[in-house]
Amino acid sequence: MTATDLFVSYKAEDRARVRPLIEALEAQGLSVWWDVHIGGGANWREDIEDHLDAAKCVIVVWTKRSVSREGNFVRDEAARAQRRGIYLPVRLDAVDPPLGFGEAQALSLIGWRRDVADPRFASLVTAARNIMAGKALAPGRHASRPPNLSRRLVVGGGMGAIAAVAGGWWLFKPTVANASRIAVLPFADLSGSHDQAYFAEGIAEELRSALSRIGLQVIGRASSDAVSAMDTKAAAAKL
Repeated sequence: MTATDLFVSYKAEDRARVRPLIEALEAQGLSVWWDVHIGGGANWREDIEDHLDAAKCVIVVWTKRSVSREGNFVRDEAARAQRRGIYLPVRLDAVDPPLGFGEAQALSLIGWRRDVADPRFASLVTAARNIMAGKALAPGRHASRPPNLSRRLVVGGGMGAIAAVAGGWWLFKPTVANASRIAVLPFADLSGSHDQAYFAEGIAEELRSALSRIGLQVIGRASSDAVSAMDTKAAAAKL
């Protein structure tokens, strides 16, 4: 059997959402196997297992359905990919990967509109090619300039400015790439009305994605949230 570049693991009920992603990956010249390729009368479990074990990279799509109790099959496939070091997680919904799968920062494609020029999709393609080449890189790593980060984040539409505080690096230099891992702790909603928690959460998630794209190994959201009550030194030691 000829090995495919990518194996895509997802919840069957999400097929319509996953199809555009697969078509976009194939348009980039990548060969993709997913369960629509299972032939009639085939022993489907063995067929899936053979292609999973032969793939050079496994993209695991985390959604509300795949992280639910009914997503055991996706978890099993993700575990196999982790053991082989070819696990590449992607989020289509604002969910945390299940326990045991959150250490690798999941690339966010929430709200992706099938745009192959979207930097997030470009990050996914680059990360997949790196894994296929046997490079032990954090998901989302690709050659790019560091994003310009500001201490003040202003939201339009009358929402005003939100001050966010976290134990992490706001300003950083490329030399921090030598660090083993970096964590972005949850941000605090310091707005007067305290109704911007969702925005503060989004800032932290975007920072994780931005840091991973410039080559840093970013600790996942679940692990970072677990130490949010600690001071920075204690959190660093725990992580």
